[in-house]
Amino acid sequence: MRPEPGLNAPAGTHQRPTHSAPGMKRSMKTRPLIACIALFGALVAPCTLAQPLELATFDYPPYMVDGNGGHKGMAIDIVNAVFKHMQLNTHLQFFPAQRAMMMEIGKVDAIFTIKKTNEREAILYFPREPLFTQDFVIFVHKDSTLKFTGDLASLNQVSIGIVNNASYGPRFDAAVAKGTFPRLELANDFEQNFRKLLAHRMEAVVSSRAVGIAMLRKLRALDQVKVSGPSVEELPSYLAFRRTPVNSTLSKRFDESMRIMKEDGSLAKILKRYGPLG
Repeated sequence: MRPEPGLNAPAGTHQRPTHSAPGMKRSMKTRPLIACIALFGALVAPCTLAQPLELATFDYPPYMVDGNGGHKGMAIDIVNAVFKHMQLNTHLQFFPAQRAMMMEIGKVDAIFTIKKTNEREAILYFPREPLFTQDFVIFVHKDSTLKFTGDLASLNQVSIGIVNNASYGPRFDAAVAKGTFPRLELANDFEQNFRKLLAHRMEAVVSSRAVGIAMLRKLRALDQVKVSGPSVEELPSYLAFRRTPVNSTLSKRFDESMRIMKEDGSLAKILKRYGPLG
């Protein structure tokens, strides 16, 4: 009787090579791949679906306010409404100043509000749609004889307060870079600048009109300061996403939700609740 191939056949006996069942090798090769895909899905899904997006902002009344009654302000209401429209949960971290918020860019998914610059576009995705537009003006003491005409060069002998690392738009930022303002004074936040202005320690402060008025109201000094001349610049303010593949898609979705909410009147209702801020 001929021995069954592969079962102790005598030496010299021809053995047919054993073959796996059709598709078995292919199945064994694909198992590790399937396991890897499953593991990758388990790692990624919580970050993109289950966990809330991490947002960062800073105290910037009246747009973003970290008050005793919780986070409030027009920008916060807009951001919350847009992400709700996108059906995404968020977690908001509040920082005392924009400088502190900017240091957290690598740890969060998005930050607001922020102005668009070439340097920032290198590390952030900016949606096409801004959250709102700010009107930047020159604040001076009520007794000041300074009359801003719109010509930034006319301020070259004026002590001007700005916030460190803040952008005031391409026109003003370019003038700063050229050294147009030799008496420029930097502060860590807007309140420091307005306190110096009130104490006659500087002649002018550049600020968003609405933010300046809110700060002066907080300091109970609305009657001690005035706006001189026309606007320096009107600037859009954005929510911007950290540059990752996932956030590239989220930035486009954010734009689409903003567009829809503009068309259906949802954003207009939020703006109407706050009325004129400046």
